[in-house]
Amino acid sequence: MTKLQSFFVTSPDANDKKAISQSLLEIASNDESIQIRESALDMTGNIIDNCIQFYNHPTLHPGARLGLSIISGHAVPCLIKLAETKGDQEKELRRKAFWILQKIAPLALDDALLAFFVRSLNEKNANIRMAVISAFEGIVRLCDDATKKRIAQAALAPLCQALNDSRIWINAARTLGDLGSYAIDAVECLYQKLDDEDGEWAASALRNITGAGYGNKEKTKWEQWIQENKNK
Repeated sequence: MTKLQSFFVTSPDANDKKAISQSLLEIASNDESIQIRESALDMTGNIIDNCIQFYNHPTLHPGARLGLSIISGHAVPCLIKLAETKGDQEKELRRKAFWILQKIAPLALDDALLAFFVRSLNEKNANIRMAVISAFEGIVRLCDDATKKRIAQAALAPLCQALNDSRIWINAARTLGDLGSYAIDAVECLYQKLDDEDGEWAASALRNITGAGYGNKEKTKWEQWIQENKNK
């Protein structure tokens, strides 16, 4: 397994990489054994981890960039399908698919994946909600302004709703803050979180969005800012 992962990263042959990733995803999707399917998905995740490790290295191995491009180019539809599986026996498989999608999301965001993440913010499973909000954080931190605007248009309402979820509200606040002025309609929702014991995260997001410099203990000033800017 280790040798296969290493070969995927270092091989200069795009066909080799495509064959390996497609075979693993085929096994993860269709094998009769749930354990084998999970192992195939684990290997896919490990390969992606290896590629990302090289991808972030100062002396990038060219095979890592090629590998990430190949996987992110064809794996997303398969992984979304696995992540939406509802069978009781496939819960772990589903969780693994979510976390792999979270890893590659900054490199593979398209309309289908964005829509999938938006609807998954309402998942009942807390671990899945964590994976989804982590994906949004990673994407927004790395994306350009055009993508931030697109994310805000599609996801602002569910991200604001996520502020009511104690497990992920800080992540949601950070994501909204990283969206900057595109998240201006989230200001009043973030204002409501200023009294939380971790309310400085809300204040930080508000500062990033508005350009105002107040802290979480300055609710009166934030309220005044909201009133003055409400109809602009």
